[in-house]
Amino acid sequence: MSGEENTLDNENDKVVMEVPVYLSKQLETLYIFQNSVRPRGSTVDNTVIRSRIKPVLQEVELEVGFDTKSSTFNDKKAEDIARRVDSSDDNKSKVYESGMVDRQVLTSGPHSSESSLNYAVGKMEDGALHLCPVKSIIQLQPSFAHGEVLVAESEKSGDEKDEVEEALPQKVSVKFQRHESERTKKLRAMTYSHYMKKRAEERWNETHYCQADSPESELERSKILCSHPRLTVPGMNLDQSQYLRNLVPYKPAKNITHPGSSAMVSIASLKSLTWLEKIKIVLLTAKIVPFGKMTTLLTDDPKEIPHLLLALQTQGIMIRGNWTLRSELLYPECTRSRYNGVPASIMCRARDYLLTMFYQQKYVSQIKFIDFVKIPREEAKEMLTDIAMYYTSKGWDLIFPDDDDFMERYPEVAKGQQKLLEDRRAILDVAFKEMHEPSKSPDVPRRQRKKSGRDTSGGTNDSSNDGSVPVRRRKKSAQNSGNF
Repeated sequence: MSGEENTLDNENDKVVMEVPVYLSKQLETLYIFQNSVRPRGSTVDNTVIRSRIKPVLQEVELEVGFDTKSSTFNDKKAEDIARRVDSSDDNKSKVYESGMVDRQVLTSGPHSSESSLNYAVGKMEDGALHLCPVKSIIQLQPSFAHGEVLVAESEKSGDEKDEVEEALPQKVSVKFQRHESERTKKLRAMTYSHYMKKRAEERWNETHYCQADSPESELERSKILCSHPRLTVPGMNLDQSQYLRNLVPYKPAKNITHPGSSAMVSIASLKSLTWLEKIKIVLLTAKIVPFGKMTTLLTDDPKEIPHLLLALQTQGIMIRGNWTLRSELLYPECTRSRYNGVPASIMCRARDYLLTMFYQQKYVSQIKFIDFVKIPREEAKEMLTDIAMYYTSKGWDLIFPDDDDFMERYPEVAKGQQKLLEDRRAILDVAFKEMHEPSKSPDVPRRQRKKSGRDTSGGTNDSSNDGSVPVRRRKKSAQNSGNF
């Protein structure tokens, strides 16, 4: 009877809304910090002064500043504790430079990351749920290191008063370590003493803490969203005709615009497109654009900058702070150049090498570029005029100057693009080196003339080894030879 009731409940429980779910894997190391609980309406904003981490044991330490101007803060007590801690024998340098306890240390103790593998962080965006897996959950607790120093100091003074006689000699027992099995080693690795030993061996790594409203934090938070949400498999809810139409779509004939032509798109139509489509159209039309002009053209909202950066890194490539379209998007597969019909693969390889040349040097020589990549002059001239200008007695340089402001503002994006160019240059150097090397084919014997009846055996032997021209000798006449 209960089974029938559950069936009826499921039938009456209608589906109100279907939400697509996407899994983002852009953040490989996503941690959740559980901090001290504060009231919801609290306006206290503690500033993180210092942060460091032990990546192997996944331990974190944060130094959070106090609000020393608060009415509940005791200045005299903070100064007294700081003076006693800094005057102890264990501290060779000052712990509190300001002369008072102006900060608190939050540390994470031993924890297991296995329990957090089934957790994820979700965000609703444009009617879709984006999930990002959580690597570990870390609990932060206050650390009272200054209290331990004061307690150790008081115990040390008490021991000095009680010591009257010298310490008596004690017996020392020597133990030899036994052979441990694999099971014993695993059990010992789970003990608290082994953990404390590993904790003492691993060093702290200093990290840079970014505020919640900083551009770096906005960029990292945007990675929770799936970068390609449209690349999904639709559900099989189509009839036969619709399925066949999707399987073999009908594409009407249309005018294909070549990458080199000036295809203009209005700004109003750009707003209705996705970020990837916007970036591709702008870079395809303008050839090379600084980031400042890109933001002026596409958005005025600072919150949309992370989306713009993600789409820009997918569709474009950065050269000294300026952005241009990727070669594989500019020259799609199965296409050829407009002048001499050079295949797209060769055009992509030549253009990528040109971009790496502009990355490594300011001026580029057209003659050296053509001699190295071995493409026609018309195609090389088109590549250069799209992104560069010619300066007499110097060479070709980018149309726009280096955008140092962008590279300083977004150092992680700049380093990623520079690494991409360096890796691409290394691959191209190997490919062009193999192309320029002469083929190591076996030696083909030199073509020889067909021997005639007039050639004697002596002439053939004379020219067989030194490669010289064979000497022709006439046969002696019957009168000279004396034969009839």
